[in-house]
Amino acid sequence: HAGGAASVHRAYPYASVLAGEPDRLDFPARACLAGEAWRWDGVDLRMLWPAAGSAASGNDRSCVLLVGSEHGSIVLTGDISARIEPAIAAALGNPRRPLLASVAHHGSATASSVAWLDAVAPDLAWVSAGYRNRFGHPHADVVARHRTRGIALSGTAESGCLSLRFAAATAHAPRVEACRDRRATWWRAR
Repeated sequence: HAGGAASVHRAYPYASVLAGEPDRLDFPARACLAGEAWRWDGVDLRMLWPAAGSAASGNDRSCVLLVGSEHGSIVLTGDISARIEPAIAAALGNPRRPLLASVAHHGSATASSVAWLDAVAPDLAWVSAGYRNRFGHPHADVVARHRTRGIALSGTAESGCLSLRFAAATAHAPRVEACRDRRATWWRAR
């Protein structure tokens, strides 16, 4: 969602902005488009979705980005639903491992289908969702689908922010650090 986009834009007013639905923003932005690719500071970035001519709208217009380096890859799924997952799995190709994937739509039951998880087989997944959010994200079925496949799953609802650290020159999944663990206090003991 773009709830904090205006604040980020104010902090970085000269940055180029890509959005799935740029017309809905109150500042200049350009539509993201599958196939766009660039390299920045040794990191390869490739837009996987939305495809040219796609009739998708709303959450299914989310920009989906593959970020890769010599140490592994991350696929940022936005709020896509299971309807879009096959196209993204096909566009993903064979990314460098380990592969991390954000859980689409905050872990909503409408995403992270069995077909998606089997096709992509991420080594690690994480859910961006608020603590005790009114939608109950991540959905219990989504959590179960990840666990059944042995995909390590972390979430911001339990951990606060998450820090992912890739190990140089290894094929091991990155180390996940939870902000609540790093900033532990006696009144918030785990």
